[in-house]
Amino acid sequence: MKRIFLTCLVALSIFAADAQTKKTGKKSTKTHMSSRESKAKAEFAKKQQERQENIEAQRVELLAADSARRSNDRMADSSFASTQMAWKDSMNRRMDTTYTNRYKTIKTQTEDWAVADHKKDEINKAAKLTVTEGRQVKNINQSYTEKANMVKENTTLTEEQKKAQLMTLNTERLARIKAVVGNGKAKRLEKERKEFVMKNGSVSEEMWIDEVEGYAKNN
Repeated sequence: MKRIFLTCLVALSIFAADAQTKKTGKKSTKTHMSSRESKAKAEFAKKQQERQENIEAQRVELLAADSARRSNDRMADSSFASTQMAWKDSMNRRMDTTYTNRYKTIKTQTEDWAVADHKKDEINKAAKLTVTEGRQVKNINQSYTEKANMVKENTTLTEEQKKAQLMTLNTERLARIKAVVGNGKAKRLEKERKEFVMKNGSVSEEMWIDEVEGYAKNN
């Protein structure tokens, strides 16, 4: 009986010791896990802090860059505005000068044309042409004057060749006028034109006709 009791006592001691060992192991494992979790949380918090600091540094850097860009843009805008204003002023002055010169040229040309047209009307009236006949004669003379100017400006022709072509054009001109107003009026028209030129000078745009007649007299 005593041996059984001792055996039970020993067994209980062993069980109690084993239980204590398991309890201590569990506590130790729990403490170790708690320590790892705390360390992991600390590392995570540290990384979060570093990430936040990096974000803030990038934000500040971007704000500084944007501020510098805006400053440069304002300077560029100011410089461009100044350059544009100077360019506009220059163009306005140039346009004013160009417009003034063009206006003077057109005014002079218009006045010269009006004077020449008035002279033509006087010649036609003296030759007793009707209004329609006078208009047709002026159109014929204008057409041949343009052809004569082309001949005179042709640098590939010699002076003799130019004279010959101008004389041919004048012959054609007279034939066209004769066909429109008749032989009698055509002769009277030429007579009145020559007398007018003798008294008042050549009609500016038809000077080539007088030059051609000069060629004919010299030949």
